[in-house]
Amino acid sequence: MNQIAVGFVFAFIIAIVSWQFRFLTPGGGAAQFVLGWLLLGLGGWQWAIPMLVFFLTSSLLSRGAKMKRGGVERHFAKTGSRDAWQVLANGGAGGMLVILWSLTAWEAAYVSFLAAVAAAAADTWGTEIGVLSSGNPLLISSLRPVEAGRSGAVSMLGTVAGFCGALLVVCSGLAWIDSSYRGPAILSAMVGAMAGTLVDSFLGATLQAQFICPVCSKITEKRLHCERVTSLHTGLSWIQNDLVNFLCTIAGTVVGYTTLLALNHLHWNL
Repeated sequence: MNQIAVGFVFAFIIAIVSWQFRFLTPGGGAAQFVLGWLLLGLGGWQWAIPMLVFFLTSSLLSRGAKMKRGGVERHFAKTGSRDAWQVLANGGAGGMLVILWSLTAWEAAYVSFLAAVAAAAADTWGTEIGVLSSGNPLLISSLRPVEAGRSGAVSMLGTVAGFCGALLVVCSGLAWIDSSYRGPAILSAMVGAMAGTLVDSFLGATLQAQFICPVCSKITEKRLHCERVTSLHTGLSWIQNDLVNFLCTIAGTVVGYTTLLALNHLHWNL
């Protein structure tokens, strides 16, 4: 059985199991199947495993954190099973990179990919764990305390959790990186990942649509709250969380690649 066929079978099984466990909606399962097939079919296990580590850990973390965060969840635009847009927002950059790599054999594509997936992991882990912090987080654009769950809010707990999630994803891909190259690869991917989360937080605090509920006056990402239509409070109505998450992974890719170039240039000039 060739690699593309293996990718088809494995991606199909993962999508079905994820749907059965309600990690994904039917649409999310379809998107995950296509993404998994691309990664494993075109790139092999070195591309599929980091994405799988991100998806499984984030899904389990979301399921566990949901039972503890209580009312904070009402602020999020989407909760529960991930839909197709959420899958593409977190994994779309990785899918594009494996296609680019398969067509061009671009050497830096894999480290850039790790940076993109690590950025998605850092954002997800930081969000899911950060809302459990005992103190109020700070809005990254103004550094004023805000309610937990607010887009653009950052906390020490969330930042540390995000770093750990990113590092786990990066380490899951190190087996396929030459030992002499691992130092620059880890540093580049981690810098890209944390930069991606900063971009995510800043966009969440400034340009992402935030709505206000006419009943409870809470700030939320939802267009419907307390069974009433919300009104735009800040940001742009067309910039939703999925777009911000996608831009997070793009920023991770670009910064990770740029850092790798800088480290290589420094090495060549020593």
